[in-house]
Amino acid sequence: MQSGALSLIHSQEMSRKIARRYAELLGLDQGSLEKLRTMDLRQLFEAQAQVGAENPGTIPAAPWFDGDLIAGSFDEAHERPSAPVPLIAGAARDEIRLFEIMPGDILPSKWPELEALLVDQLGKDHADRILATYPRTKHGRRALASDLTFYMPTRNFAERNAGHSPTWFYRFDYSHPIAGATHGLDLTLTWPMKGARAVFARGGRMRGKRAALGERMVGHYAHFVRHLTPGPGWPAYAPEDRPVKVFDLDDRVVKDLEGQRFAAWAGRDVGPGIRGD
Repeated sequence: MQSGALSLIHSQEMSRKIARRYAELLGLDQGSLEKLRTMDLRQLFEAQAQVGAENPGTIPAAPWFDGDLIAGSFDEAHERPSAPVPLIAGAARDEIRLFEIMPGDILPSKWPELEALLVDQLGKDHADRILATYPRTKHGRRALASDLTFYMPTRNFAERNAGHSPTWFYRFDYSHPIAGATHGLDLTLTWPMKGARAVFARGGRMRGKRAALGERMVGHYAHFVRHLTPGPGWPAYAPEDRPVKVFDLDDRVVKDLEGQRFAAWAGRDVGPGIRGD
C-alpha cells in the first residue's frame, strides 16, 4: 500500500454531487451510454477541468464509499477489520509538494483549509492537539498537509493491520532537489524509467547511491512477493516499538518515527472528500 488508505475516498454525497455535475456539463442522462462512448475526448478533459475547479481540495475522480465493494462510510471503513493478509505500507515524507507544484487546488495545503478540515471532522480539542505538534512554519505546514492527506491514514491503517497480520511500514525520505520527498518520487526509482524526463523527474541520473536505493526497494518488494516478508534489515511493525524503515540514500530504521505527531492523531483520519456540500 503506497501513499494513502481511506482518506482520499469520497462520501456517497460527494460522489453523487460530482457525478451530477459531470452529467450536466456533458449533457448526459441514464440513456446516454452510447453518447459517452463516442464523445470527443476533449469534451471529457474540459469537463474534468471544470469539475476539478469547482471542487478544490479533493480529487474528483476518486473511489467512494458505496456499501458494496467497500464500506458504506468513512466511519464504517475504520470499524471494519482489514483483510487478514501480510502488508507493506508507507508514504513519502513530503507528499504534498507535488500538489503544490501542479496547477489547480488539488489537495488541501494551506493552513486555513487544513485547520478547517481538522476542526470539522475531529472537533476543536482534537484539532488543537494535532496542530500543537506542527511548527507554524512552511516546513510545519507541508508536514501537516502531507500527514493529513497521505502519511497518517496509511500509518493508521498499518497500525490496525499489525494487530492481526504481519505488517511492515516505511517512509520515503529521498529528496528531489526541487520537490523534496514528494508523492510519486519513489516510482521514479523503482520503475524502469529512462531518458531526459526520467532524469529530471527523479532529480538525477540512476547511478551511485540513487541506483542502489532503487535496487534495495525493489529487492524488498520482490522478496515480499515471493516470501511474504521484505528482505533482511526491515523489522515488522508492532505497537510495542513501531519500527519504521526510512528509505533514503542511506537507509535506517527508526522506532516510533515522529511519535508525538502520531500519538496526537490518535488513530483518526481526516478525509478531504468526506463532504456532502
